Amino acid sequence: MFPPPSISPSQWALVSNQSQSIQNLLISESETGSNNRPPKLNHMNDFPSWKNRFHTYVQGQSTDLWTCFINAFNANLEVAASTSEGYANMLENDKKAYELEKKAFATLTQALNKDIYHQFSYCKTTKTLWDALVARGEGNAATRKSRHDLLKKEFESFQFLENETLNDMTTRFCHLISEICAYGVVSTQQDMVNRFADALPPKWSSFIELLKHTGTLDTVNIYEFIQKLEHKNDEEIRKAKRAPAPQNTEMYLPGFDALARSAAAQQQQPKLQTAFVSNTSSLPFPQSTAAPAFDPRSYIPVPTQPQVQPPQQQQQAHYTSNPQPQNPNTIRVDNSNLSHLSIEVAKEHMEIINTMVSAYCGLVAGQLRNINMTNEDYQQIDKEEMELMDIKWAFASAVRRAKDFMARTGRTSLEGKKDTKYGFDINAVT
Repeated sequence: MFPPPSISPSQWALVSNQSQSIQNLLISESETGSNNRPPKLNHMNDFPSWKNRFHTYVQGQSTDLWTCFINAFNANLEVAASTSEGYANMLENDKKAYELEKKAFATLTQALNKDIYHQFSYCKTTKTLWDALVARGEGNAATRKSRHDLLKKEFESFQFLENETLNDMTTRFCHLISEICAYGVVSTQQDMVNRFADALPPKWSSFIELLKHTGTLDTVNIYEFIQKLEHKNDEEIRKAKRAPAPQNTEMYLPGFDALARSAAAQQQQPKLQTAFVSNTSSLPFPQSTAAPAFDPRSYIPVPTQPQVQPPQQQQQAHYTSNPQPQNPNTIRVDNSNLSHLSIEVAKEHMEIINTMVSAYCGLVAGQLRNINMTNEDYQQIDKEEMELMDIKWAFASAVRRAKDFMARTGRTSLEGKKDTKYGFDINAVT
């Protein structure tokens, strides 16, 4: 629908917004009613809640009017009032009862939409129409008993839903309370408080324990308890939005900033968790700038059985972050070529091993994945970061394949003979 030429787009938008507001107001008025219009029953599923609103509306109009809904109408009055002469000869009390019945019947029919009223058009008096609506909307005794048991079970198993806010959970619980009260489920205020407290998420446990310890949980009703929860929730939201203020600890605790920076720096440094043991008494590392050709056997762990050596040959050097006694399961490294490596090359080798082990651990733990990322997200990642991710994936995949191969073939090592060249062994080709 386009705006007329004489109305600007901004004016048309204002009219549209006002139309939506008016429409919402009319819907609300239809559901709740007004001074001169009863609340509307648009669907039979809404009958339990509509019944209470309609009862309040009728009694607000006239306390005598509700008697027509509970007392049968005298059919003789209908016959007597069918003619003008008969109506004129009626007693004043009969005229009053007749007029009250007609007003009650008109009020009830105006509260029903066209489809619902057509289903009960055979009912000609207020009481017969009301009884038919009650039987249809609430069911018989067996239906009410079944509904009663289901609501009681729902109350006893009430729990929070995933990603549900406190306000949504409160609204759902209040609706449940209204339903169980309508169907006669007996529940005290203390039962409601305990049920709602048990249904809260685990993050509320400390607050609930505090209320129990102070005895507050045993003295409040359900609405006071909900107010305390909402107040606590608002405090947590304000704390989360509060901007952190810079702290100048040097004003009252000299030296604290330096200690804090030192501790933070230590936490950022990676800690090696693997011990490598050498079988030589000394490990010279020449400070040469040119590194020799890379030999993988110089740092690949080779599991071997512990050997018993004479006391004079058991002098070993341990390289670990936390020195510990010798363990027979400690990985031993072939260090025959370590004398040709510089410190820089040795550090580089250790970093590669650490990265490979970390990548494999991340793969096993399910950390090297993100199912929520799309192709567009990956396009925005820095190229170097993407390349590093690929390298870690390659490391993790290589270690996993090596472990599977060793487990399948029964091998304890992937290392060949000392003089074996890397590549395909022509003698092993079948």
